[in-house]
Amino acid sequence: MMIAIVMGMAIPAILAANASMSTATSQRLQIDDIQSKSSVSITSIQAPPLGNQISFVLNNTGSTKLWDYQKFSVLVTYDALGSSRKTEELAYQGISPAPSQGFWSISQFNNDYADPRIINPGESAKLVCHVSSPLLGAGGTVTVALSTDAGVVTSRSGAII
Repeated sequence: MMIAIVMGMAIPAILAANASMSTATSQRLQIDDIQSKSSVSITSIQAPPLGNQISFVLNNTGSTKLWDYQKFSVLVTYDALGSSRKTEELAYQGISPAPSQGFWSISQFNNDYADPRIINPGESAKLVCHVSSPLLGAGGTVTVALSTDAGVVTSRSGAII
């Protein structure tokens, strides 16, 4: 009789743990599916000497839409004037041609036909980063690394010219 009571009390806990594991597995599979369908690339880095702004084009080369920009991560490594190489993580500021220092923004959507302000597959956007220190004169380098909300990462280096 005691065994039956103990078993009766344990079964709901086992079932609840099993349901939680099933939910977690399902969510992980959804994330894996999105990551496998997502792909981005960076082109056209522009980094004028002695300026604080770096711009580049983000291309959606995958089959998913890019839209949750606040969850993107943008890191910029650059040769700064008067110091060595600096790396900064910039926060998303919205849609603007000139973000504030320490931020990045989308200044322009290219071929944005289907969904306004969403980067659909085959579309691109120009992003602008405002770093804290002026860039070194000509001859330095800039590297931009970007991670989407799905965890897809791309990076590209360019010359300060």
